[in-house]
Amino acid sequence: MALLFRVFGISDVGGAVAAGILTVIIELLPPVVGGWVVWVGGVAYLINQGHILSGVLLAVLGFSLVSPLPDILLRDKISRLKWGGVNAIISLLGFIGGYIAFGFVGIIIGPVSLGLLKTLIEEWKEVKERTSPP
Repeated sequence: MALLFRVFGISDVGGAVAAGILTVIIELLPPVVGGWVVWVGGVAYLINQGHILSGVLLAVLGFSLVSPLPDILLRDKISRLKWGGVNAIISLLGFIGGYIAFGFVGIIIGPVSLGLLKTLIEEWKEVKERTSPP
């Protein structure tokens, strides 16, 4: 999304990165809201500025690359995989908290560390249940 916003001249680099981050955060919300909200805003902006062809092209690319087409095509395949999975809220808190604590690198460190902490707590609970007397 950030690349599309930059290529179509909707915003400068900072605004494009913000749009990309906003798309990721919105994609973590329930399925009714998705990344389509961001690219539809970009399409409306382009059409309002008189760039009809660019708006239509952004709509096609947004639909096929951002949302909802990838969600439709990939959701079933991803849900069939038996992933341990980290809750979306934990990932979101990891992104935000990691960025606040460690800067840009924290975007990767935050969700991973919170996922490991969640796994550690779950394993500790299992061991505690197995070793506790009946």
